[in-house]
Amino acid sequence: MSVKSLAQFNALSRDEAEAALLTICHATAWIEAMLEKRPFADHSTLLAVASEAWALTREPDWLEAFKGHAKIGDEQAFEGREAQAAEREQGQVRSSSIKVRSELARLNSLYEDRFGFIFIICAMGERPEAMLAVLKEAVESDRSSELNRAAAEQLKIMIKRLADWQ
Repeated sequence: MSVKSLAQFNALSRDEAEAALLTICHATAWIEAMLEKRPFADHSTLLAVASEAWALTREPDWLEAFKGHAKIGDEQAFEGREAQAAEREQGQVRSSSIKVRSELARLNSLYEDRFGFIFIICAMGERPEAMLAVLKEAVESDRSSELNRAAAEQLKIMIKRLADWQ
């Protein structure tokens, strides 16, 4: 479901609103918390509630949310129903050098093998080389630190996606 405004979101049925929130984040606990607070008086309230609801989530919720993301630079992300979002959020990776894309793929695989979840970064507006630098550092981190970093990035992604509901 493609929501264009907060008014449109507030008018949706519960099932439609759930589907719309699923395009923002795949964490069931976060979606339920958001649905409980609906309707939202204004956009700033929406963003505040989204942040508050995310602050109440924990590792299982984060891992559930991470599963809803494509890997940075994964060409399959640009196909199917999520293609438009992937292009908007990480399309700049497609135009980066083969060397950068290859290194992203290699380190993404290493990261996932090491931590058990994909590398999460708010890619919107970021240069591929900058994301690669963060990934190189992240691979050397410990799991607890990475979970917390990734959860913070997940919130940034959610806020940017919700910002489109002006």
